[in-house]
Amino acid sequence: MAEQFLTLMADFDDNTQREMEKWYASLKDAGFTGTQTPNLPYHISLGVFPLDKEQFAIEIMEKAAKEFAPY
Repeated sequence: MAEQFLTLMADFDDNTQREMEKWYASLKDAGFTGTQTPNLPYHISLGVFPLDKEQFAIEIMEKAAKEFAPY
């Protein structure tokens, strides 16, 4: 079984997701290769935590959500 962990991610809005899809397609067409996790939106990883730190991850996510507007 693969290692399990928690990740806090900032997802992009729908318009940005579509732009990122175009960029990805252009890079792929140019010969770049890589392995992407299927069905995962384009995002910025904000942090990675072991499973036993779930409550801590929730607390810092809630704090950030209170301090920053979505746009």
